[in-house]
Amino acid sequence: MRSNNAMRIVTVTLAVLITFLLVGSTVASYADVTYYPSSWNGYKIYLSQAHIGGSDNIGCQNFSERQGSIDLSYEAAIGAGYNLVERGYKVRIGTGNYKENTTSSNSWGSNYHIPLHSNAPNESSQWDCVSPFDMDWPWSGTVVMYYSTSTHGKGMSESFRLRVGEWSSPGRGQDVKYYNNNLWEIKYTNAYAVYLESGFHTFKPDKDWILGEEDWAWRIGYSIDAYLGYP
Repeated sequence: MRSNNAMRIVTVTLAVLITFLLVGSTVASYADVTYYPSSWNGYKIYLSQAHIGGSDNIGCQNFSERQGSIDLSYEAAIGAGYNLVERGYKVRIGTGNYKENTTSSNSWGSNYHIPLHSNAPNESSQWDCVSPFDMDWPWSGTVVMYYSTSTHGKGMSESFRLRVGEWSSPGRGQDVKYYNNNLWEIKYTNAYAVYLESGFHTFKPDKDWILGEEDWAWRIGYSIDAYLGYP
């Protein structure tokens, strides 16, 4: 009798374990990447890649917003210059879709959640991919968005607008920040959200600048550091 009970317990335990593994493998169909600094300053930064698992956006000369976001996320985290990890931040790069990344960011306890995108107008007639270029083209420049009631989201968005946009991205048509309460990764993240649209991939000077992310991606860490007072 005792032996039958023992077998029953083992069977139930194995069933629970197998169910857990199956459910886990279904939910975690991707794997985020986390980087740790040698000395942590106490802040966790989540970088969310764009258009993973969904349709891509294409810009001038077949620029891929998805690939641009992937390259930017790794360059900002561990790339050339004074990157986020070197500045002392724990960094997690979200490699799922926007809902999966939001869930992962919340579970990890991120302090700041930063989706990395590039921008485009609604109409193809508003593209500008052939020189000569008007650097004040209305559909150019860097746009940063945050949740309306988020003081810290707004403050850091201004730091991004200034240091990434006004001081670096070539297009000057926008370089603005504003609140947007409708985007999933702004509305449903527990962390303060800073949604970065780094230049317009439909404006060739912006697109070329985005592709040179190794020269400017350190400004993401710079913007965070400056707002937080260099922790």
